[in-house]
Amino acid sequence: MADLASIIASNVNGSLPTPGRIQPGAYIETWKDLFGLSFPAGAETEPVARSEAQQAELQAYLDSPEHVRDREKLLEHIRGSRVLELGSGSGSMLELISAGHHNLSMLVGVEFSPYFFQHAAAKLFADKARNGDAQIFLVRGDVTQTSITPSFFDTAVMTSIVHEIKSLYGVAAVENIFENVYGGLAPGGSLVVYDGFRRPDEDARLQLHTAYSSERFDEYVAARNGELALSYEADEVILPVSDAVEFATKLQASEGWDVELREDYYPFSLAQYRGILEDIGFRIEVKTFSEEIDQSALAEHITVHNYATGANELTAHHNALIVARK
Repeated sequence: MADLASIIASNVNGSLPTPGRIQPGAYIETWKDLFGLSFPAGAETEPVARSEAQQAELQAYLDSPEHVRDREKLLEHIRGSRVLELGSGSGSMLELISAGHHNLSMLVGVEFSPYFFQHAAAKLFADKARNGDAQIFLVRGDVTQTSITPSFFDTAVMTSIVHEIKSLYGVAAVENIFENVYGGLAPGGSLVVYDGFRRPDEDARLQLHTAYSSERFDEYVAARNGELALSYEADEVILPVSDAVEFATKLQASEGWDVELREDYYPFSLAQYRGILEDIGFRIEVKTFSEEIDQSALAEHITVHNYATGANELTAHHNALIVARK
């Protein structure tokens, strides 16, 4: 594979096709290697098989104003002119970056799902004028199998994708991706991660009010293969607060219960995130946020309160914004 920097340098005269003028799908193979994003030959289907209804529900959440506003806090940490997003989903974060990062010369998104790839392409390339002079590229590929040109990108972004990788492929796959990104960042470059984190020292009181919630909770416990720490006090289940909130989030999903059971929204504690990234060589800055959510529809089925404080735990997701500098 040709070196990325030399490919770009040899094509600054505009001989490369303009991304926004190519129909979605026509450029997938053409540009796979432009950025050193090489992928081995393999399956062309998603590792998580979601129905169209499930994908539409997820897309609606990713494109919701609340979700997009929550991601705006990442923009201040995106530096330099060459930016890569791994797991770009429906393109909402790419759209934010293209509109809000004024020093941008190149933006590359990698997404494996054909459904989300097409939606992101339509969103990003519908109005080329709004993206200014930046070269915006969308590549269909598996982020777990992505090889990145060394020392090329200034910032890499991973929003709500670490938990999916860990759920599907395990801790080693997350470590491999972080190592790959570290090599692909220019000196002083940053990896920006936004995802859930476990709160290992906090417990919750969970009450199940309906037969539906009780049945679903039994399935949730079984899917965890004995890994949940559970105890009981009267009519309450005592368990780690992260597990209680995760169950509540899964319970609210109207589609894809079987897919929900396979995902772990809170893959690591902050200490575990820090340990993995620092072992690779990153310098870490961590901020935590509560993402306000409306789960009022669950009130008839369950209640979840913090064991120590009594606070209602159904009102927010707890997310970490991790800036890892090379």
